Amino acid sequence: MTACGDSGSDSDFEDPSGTDEICEDDFCDSESSDSDGKSAGKNSSSAESSSSFQKKEADISASSYRDSALVGEEYKSDLGMMNIVNGTIYDSTYNHEYKTVRIGPYEWIAENLLDATTAFENYDMCYDNDRNNCKTDGRLFRDYTRNNMCPTGFVVPSSADYRYLLRVTSDLTDAGLGFNPQMAGFCRRGTFDMDSLGCSDKGKRTYLLTNNDSMFVVGKDGKARMMESEFYGFYSLRCVRKLSFVENEKQLPICNAETEDDFGDIFVAGAGKNYSCEGGKWVKGSDSDCSWGDRGELHYYGDSLYVCNGSWTIATMNEAGAACADENDGDVRELNGKKFICKDSSWRELNAVEKSIGLCTAKNIGAIDTIPAKDLLEYYYCDTTGWRTARLADYVGKCNDSKFYSVFELNDIKYTCRTDSTWEKFTTLENFIGLCTPKKLGVIDTVKKGESIDPYFCDSTGWRVAKLADYTGACDDTKLNKVINFGSVSYACRSNGAWTKMTAVEQELGICEPKRYNDIDTIDIGVYACDSSGWHTAGVSDYYGKCTELKINTIVDYKGTGYACVEPPTWTQIDNVTKKLGFCTKDIRGIIKDYDGTPYICDSKWRTATQAEFLAECTEENEGSTKKFINTSYGCRNLKWIKFKAVDDSLGFCSKKLLNEIKSTVKKTSYKCLDTGWTKYTPEVAFGKCNDAFRSEHKKEIFKLGDEEYVCWITGWRTPQATLKLEECTAAKVGTFEEYLGDTYYCSPKKNWIEVVGPELEHGLCEDGRTDIVTYNGKKYGCFREAMNYDRIYYNVVEFKWREETELDRAMGFCHSFGMEWKKYNGLDYVCDRDQMGWKNSTFWAMYTACDDRYPYKYGVTVGFKDSLFYCDELVEPITSEYAGWHIITPIDEEKGPCRKDIFEETILFNSQEYKCGKTYDRPDSVYRWLPQE
Repeated sequence: MTACGDSGSDSDFEDPSGTDEICEDDFCDSESSDSDGKSAGKNSSSAESSSSFQKKEADISASSYRDSALVGEEYKSDLGMMNIVNGTIYDSTYNHEYKTVRIGPYEWIAENLLDATTAFENYDMCYDNDRNNCKTDGRLFRDYTRNNMCPTGFVVPSSADYRYLLRVTSDLTDAGLGFNPQMAGFCRRGTFDMDSLGCSDKGKRTYLLTNNDSMFVVGKDGKARMMESEFYGFYSLRCVRKLSFVENEKQLPICNAETEDDFGDIFVAGAGKNYSCEGGKWVKGSDSDCSWGDRGELHYYGDSLYVCNGSWTIATMNEAGAACADENDGDVRELNGKKFICKDSSWRELNAVEKSIGLCTAKNIGAIDTIPAKDLLEYYYCDTTGWRTARLADYVGKCNDSKFYSVFELNDIKYTCRTDSTWEKFTTLENFIGLCTPKKLGVIDTVKKGESIDPYFCDSTGWRVAKLADYTGACDDTKLNKVINFGSVSYACRSNGAWTKMTAVEQELGICEPKRYNDIDTIDIGVYACDSSGWHTAGVSDYYGKCTELKINTIVDYKGTGYACVEPPTWTQIDNVTKKLGFCTKDIRGIIKDYDGTPYICDSKWRTATQAEFLAECTEENEGSTKKFINTSYGCRNLKWIKFKAVDDSLGFCSKKLLNEIKSTVKKTSYKCLDTGWTKYTPEVAFGKCNDAFRSEHKKEIFKLGDEEYVCWITGWRTPQATLKLEECTAAKVGTFEEYLGDTYYCSPKKNWIEVVGPELEHGLCEDGRTDIVTYNGKKYGCFREAMNYDRIYYNVVEFKWREETELDRAMGFCHSFGMEWKKYNGLDYVCDRDQMGWKNSTFWAMYTACDDRYPYKYGVTVGFKDSLFYCDELVEPITSEYAGWHIITPIDEEKGPCRKDIFEETILFNSQEYKCGKTYDRPDSVYRWLPQE
């Protein structure tokens, strides 16, 4: 075996085992040489760097194709430059050829229409009944005979069709336009005398019928206008064909409600899209489809010829209808920027190869030419079928036994003749280390792949990945535990006679052989021990030896885990509790020990002690003692273990030893030790329960607890009110101010103390009748009357106070609660009443309560509820008891006022009817009402 050291490559190698595709017959490269580097094949040339390749374009002469019948003449119209195309059409019905002209979206017959060879005087005629006039200017037709006169595909124009011409030009006689209005005049028969005939305006005007009872009149000056046609008149007739192709948007026909259905989609060549008439305007669509009826129609736009072929597209030579026969076979013509060749009676576009390297003709059969493609050259061969992809055989001949293992190179790509008689590209591996030929059998060569160097072996099959045996020979007793490096991998000779890859542990620690048995070593991935099985993860037995009878109940620590020798020969993993507290044996059963703050009791094994087991019994002897069970403290009190409260942590456990003692916390809160534990030292604890009996006995008496004062109030113990601490508010003190507990109080004229707060500090006291709105701290306030508040023993009255303005106050005015006022807001009824605070919307009773002598301030007040008005007066009796004394106002009440006791038997006139104020004695409730008089 021989190592070929010089042929190894130092450059990076990818996929050395992959095989490139077999070229066989085709190739795609630039130049060639044989194995000796000599030039080979036809048309070979000197090597050219692939980076300098330029795309070729053949110089193929081609005359431009242009259909003169479709080209037309450019015309400067009022819509801009437009193409005017003149032509002809044959009318087979009347055996006549008419001149035509294409103007925008119309093809007009550019002559006045002739009709049947026989004249029918009542339907059509010649001017002055002279047939020579028909020959020169066409026949004249009655309006109702116009239909069915036009050649196939043409129709009678509408007035909108004619108006389009006026958008194109103001002179319809302009010869460049090609419309050619013939001044044929008109004729008219008498209304009652059909034999009478009058003709006029020949040589001056032409009168052209439309399809909608009007005519288009054109004068010699080219000016035109629309007129109504007469029933007995005879006029000229033109026909038009509507097209679906225009050059630009300006050339689109008139679009309005009258013409919306006259056209389908029209293709605007300049926009490349169809337009449709919708809602009185042209709307651009998203397609370029054309109708079946227009299929094959051709139009020029600039130098481009368009054809309707399902959609408007650039036309090919076949679509253009250009002749292709034996006499012009091989001719090349150019249309729409593309070159076409006439072959076998049909035009086809030159293909990419022909465009690049020219035509393959009889003169250059056997030629090879190239086309640049990216960084390579594509080779083509000319034969009787035309250009085709060149094959290696075209260039260097067939692969046979005379060329086996010969090398042919094209543009740095190598090929070889394999023994299966095919030319193939070099594989990637062969490009690095050359061919495996019979001369190289047994050779080992290497290729660098990334950071590794991979060996390959040449045998009768070619290059293959080298095996270890190819390199080192057999593994036997002479090589036992020997280590060799093969490529980037280390192998060891094992006792089973095989070379095997070394493990990661062996790579770090070396081979585990007999002389290293019982060794323990450490690497990054763990601790390992060596024995007859090889390296294995070290365990407790490797550190402390096997578990034997001599080590029974021995506890050891291995890597933070406890193990015990319980049943030889294996160490048994134990829990952390046993590891720390030792084995639970009969000798210590019932003993409680602490493990990390948790009590454990020795039972059949260590287990968490229950609360009862840990605390044991609470007796008189251990009264006041404390214990902590799993982060919770307990104290012995009254023969029970009591869980600590926060105050116990602060003041100490409250037991009989501290009974009735008073202590204060850091926050100066006082507690008293009672049988039930620490109890907050409140007035109730200090002085007793504040109830009716205590309040009656200690009326207005002030009790002092520490620095605080208390009074027994109807609501319980509280700080004494100002009325109990301040001197009596007498007539002499009215208008004076006093301070109490940081607040200011005012001695009111009612001889009671009123606390001065908020707006009162800046704007004075709120008093009865004060209606001004004041501002305090950026907010608005008004004065309102507060309802009286009583308790059973004492009372303190603040009759008038400042109140902050609400949204309802801003909308309806401030509710001072001085009396009763009704208003309507956002469709709802609101009341401002002296017995409530602010505007209120609710039920009738909740808003107005009763109308009686308990509420005299309501007398004379009118209020509303759900679109009805109600009146309160002591002299007016209600209609019904439903509204608690309120009288529902009727229409007569609204005008004259309600009937009351004080106007009993008075009369009034209402709606021309006399009414008397009386009582309805016939009703059970007998109320005052206005009663109609007869």
